[in-house]
Amino acid sequence: MINRQFTKECIETIPKIIDENGCWIPADLKPDLNGYVRISINNIKLLLHRVVLCLYYDIDYFNDKIETRHSKNCNRACFNYEHLKPGTQIENKKDKVEHHSDELCPKCGNRFYYRKTVKGWIPRIERRCKTCHKNNQIKRRNRT
Repeated sequence: MINRQFTKECIETIPKIIDENGCWIPADLKPDLNGYVRISINNIKLLLHRVVLCLYYDIDYFNDKIETRHSKNCNRACFNYEHLKPGTQIENKKDKVEHHSDELCPKCGNRFYYRKTVKGWIPRIERRCKTCHKNNQIKRRNRT
């Protein structure tokens, strides 16, 4: 179980921005590259939405069989307990296909494009967001 010092009251006191879908987006914490927010409890990095799910549904955080499912049109950084529900990996994959949530960039919300690349002898299919890629190139150019 999650440390008992971290309670439901702690979750509700986290500074948040509430968007048009009712998603709670942390105001002070930045999401990682996948769009999820990580917090540190006892020097252990944990996913905020998963911590919230475990507290509200009384689930062990380290149970690999239970995954967190966000509701439709929910931001990955969202930690609103009403938008989260436990599920299996299969249910999570079905949700991604139904809601096309895997097709949108978590940073800007635009669609990914796919391209074939070869690294060494290994062919791969990469997905990129044109907008974020272009912005990163501009930032790199401006640094020098």
